[in-house]
Amino acid sequence: MTRHLQTMKAFYINQIGFPLVSETNESFTMQIGTDQLTYRQTDDVDTQYHMAFNIPENVFQQGKAWLVERTLLLIEDGQDEIYLISRTRIPATFMIRMRTCSN
Repeated sequence: MTRHLQTMKAFYINQIGFPLVSETNESFTMQIGTDQLTYRQTDDVDTQYHMAFNIPENVFQQGKAWLVERTLLLIEDGQDEIYLISRTRIPATFMIRMRTCSN
């Protein structure tokens, strides 16, 4: 859900380059790897987003370079990567946070 449907579409489709699968006046769906993500227009209170994309460790730097060509990365404590220690059986991972059109 978003109050900024056209802005989100411009960011993810035009700037980041995710393929557009479908759209209506009230929503759009994009392809992200093997998954599809749909944003729908809302007039409710502005919403906050957190999306995570798994990038295999062996192509992490390549994925990061691809993303840097398209948007700004968020910096925290002078770092643009965060190392997450997993509480499950999933191996610990690095994370890149990107600045989207709404933050």
